[in-house]
Amino acid sequence: MNDTNLLKTKGLEQKLYTAYHQDGLLDLIVGIIIALFGLVILADQPAFVGMIGIPAVFYIPLKQRISQPRMGYIRFESKEKQTFKLTLSVLLGVLVLVALAGLFIVGNGMPDSFRTILRENMRLIFSGFLGVSLLAAALFLNNRRFYVYAVVGVLLVWASMLVPFHLGIAVTALAAILVLTGLYLVIQFIRRYPLDE
Repeated sequence: MNDTNLLKTKGLEQKLYTAYHQDGLLDLIVGIIIALFGLVILADQPAFVGMIGIPAVFYIPLKQRISQPRMGYIRFESKEKQTFKLTLSVLLGVLVLVALAGLFIVGNGMPDSFRTILRENMRLIFSGFLGVSLLAAALFLNNRRFYVYAVVGVLLVWASMLVPFHLGIAVTALAAILVLTGLYLVIQFIRRYPLDE
């Protein structure tokens, strides 16, 4: 395959990925996951952090029920590779959240100087984790909206340092943006592509 055909194929693949994510389901599911994490932070209950990944289980069934009947199914890669990428994405997200919860928990057993540094920079550390996670989702899943979510998320966390307000509120606000965007896109998608009777 020459370079011109390769570029055309990559361009077509990018357009198909964009169409694949126009239904808003990814935004909705990730928004719900982030909302649950925000609630864990607000309630100060890190023991429940492992449960926040549960909504990810509903992504594929929702995709099969809402998107596939309207647009068909496009396979970009083998089923095994797609399953691996999705599983890896969910595991990386949960790993990041568990690492953050671990910092909160393990920080109690560390020397006072380390705990002080950790406590004073926790929101900065969190904004880094959040930004990198959403940027990775944008790159890994070819979804440009997640670049915007990454920037907005980091800015909300920084605003919570400057104003100041509770970190959980910043996280929940980001979640609300994702959930509302996801709901809007799902509704638009269903209206734009009604099922044939």
